[in-house]
Amino acid sequence: MVDTPKEKQPPKTTKELLEVAAEGARKVFTKEEYRDYLKFVSGFYQYSIRNQLLIYLQNPHTTFVAGFNTWKTKFHRQVNKGEKGIRILAGGERKVERSVRQPDGTIKVEKDTRMFYRPAAVFDYS
Repeated sequence: MVDTPKEKQPPKTTKELLEVAAEGARKVFTKEEYRDYLKFVSGFYQYSIRNQLLIYLQNPHTTFVAGFNTWKTKFHRQVNKGEKGIRILAGGERKVERSVRQPDGTIKVEKDTRMFYRPAAVFDYS
């Protein structure tokens, strides 16, 4: 029986995505590869440079990507069942409250907003 190579799994954690981006940046910025990369990113202006790189590294033939809900609500299309997404880093905000003791002994609650990044899947038009 012949062993078939397993399909490469997309990165699932933020740490894995950052490692893929760093490794890919070294690879992409060679003369020939860089030209192809520039052609590719010209169509993905709405994504950050890091997410453009992640999309390119996972599928260099991608033409148009959007998230699951965007395909469903904005474009009235369905993502095929079992379709593998292209992983990017999506930003978000989290509201945090913390108690701070004042010099006079009272406690004041301060509200703050923190940014975070998490892995998210986008799907190609094709």
